[in-house]
Amino acid sequence: MRIAQTFLLLPGLFLVQESLALGVDRSLLEVPIEVHNGEAVKLKDLVGEKPIYLKFWASWCVPCREQMPHLENIYQDYNGDLEIVSVNIWINESEEALEATKKEFGLTVPIAIDRRGELAQAFDFIGTPYHVLIDRDGDIVHTGHEADAEFDQKIELLAARAKSSLPKIALTPTGAMTVNIAEKSEGVSVLFFSATWCDWYLKESRPLMSAACIQAQQNMNEVHNLYPDINMLGVVSRLWTGETELHEYVEKYAITHPIAIDESNDAFFALNVRTVPVIVVMKDGEEVLRTSKLDSVREIAETIQRAAH
Repeated sequence: MRIAQTFLLLPGLFLVQESLALGVDRSLLEVPIEVHNGEAVKLKDLVGEKPIYLKFWASWCVPCREQMPHLENIYQDYNGDLEIVSVNIWINESEEALEATKKEFGLTVPIAIDRRGELAQAFDFIGTPYHVLIDRDGDIVHTGHEADAEFDQKIELLAARAKSSLPKIALTPTGAMTVNIAEKSEGVSVLFFSATWCDWYLKESRPLMSAACIQAQQNMNEVHNLYPDINMLGVVSRLWTGETELHEYVEKYAITHPIAIDESNDAFFALNVRTVPVIVVMKDGEEVLRTSKLDSVREIAETIQRAAH
């Protein structure tokens, strides 16, 4: 059950506080998994015969890359006893980068692609790499980011034929502030999707993306300053981001437009935003335009104005 309370009202945009009921959500088992170069399956189809190990990752994530040999070793050692699926989160990702990663690390483990972010939304994680272990009964018995000795012991225990003695755990998301785009509000609103880490974290692994993030934020600042009547909200990804990171980001770029963390990931998920930076223009509650061409202040302003008419 969701309980929502409006925090701050802007024309056409709502920031809300949400809390989620606790407990293992069995609907997680209904989430489809698109296996790369294969057919889609659901977790419920995998439960029963074997325990399940899901590993969420991105090709540009440094610790994900560091853990790739561990992932492949787990697959080689336990493939007969565990259902092991690595899940690419498909944010700022490409087929070419995925194939290059497979080749670089010699991966034979099955790879799934979370193209719409349904698995990420269901398991409510806030950073990669992320590990989920599910026992034969379909209960979650581990979530975490580390591939350490404790994690390996749990893998070994789950792989044993005997019934797992690991305690089941519940996903327990805390209160989340997000952008409620479901409201059928009047007028034009501009959502600028970005991330507090895309400028520096991607500097070496994805230099063009990093440069695009920097330029886009600088340009959106100028758009807001030149056209203060444009109803604009910056929406940053919850991945690796809390209030401290947001505050540092705001100071770094001297941001004056409203900005918020999509802590529940509802806005990113509902609008299927899989690449940043990007702007989405909403009119009367409906999307009328989106673009990643944010390297010109004049073109951004003209694009918004065209969408408004």
